[in-house]
Amino acid sequence: KVNSTMLGYIEKRAVQIYIITHDGKMWLLRRCSKHSIGRWEVPTGKCDPGESFLDAAQRELREEAGLTLPLGRFMYQCTITTSSVDEVDVVWTVATYGVLLSPEETPVLNEPQVHDLLQKFDNTEVIRLPKTMTFDMSESIRKIWTNQNDYV
Repeated sequence: KVNSTMLGYIEKRAVQIYIITHDGKMWLLRRCSKHSIGRWEVPTGKCDPGESFLDAAQRELREEAGLTLPLGRFMYQCTITTSSVDEVDVVWTVATYGVLLSPEETPVLNEPQVHDLLQKFDNTEVIRLPKTMTFDMSESIRKIWTNQNDYV
């Protein structure tokens, strides 16, 4: 069996989670540390060793946005594979999920050392925002697959 190391690269896994309001808007976080400072993204994070994409999505949503939701609330969106922006010979596989919030559910800014702002946007606003590379790629793929800009 051929693996990524034999092909000359290291494969890492991550998730990102679209947080969609009951009225079709999206909650986004603005980065304030490491890479992509000032760019917007959805909750995103690495999979721990042995952790499934879905379990990682649930954990990252709790860690970054303070939302604890059952696995059944996570809707698969797409998977992208991209080269690392800051690591040579690393390829990331990123699974994207979406969660639809009830009117009573609101995310909170849980990691102020990573994100300095949590804000809700409609789809026309999201298009114009400076985004992280991974979020920008998943947005492009989602629009092609769904043939629309709406989130619900």
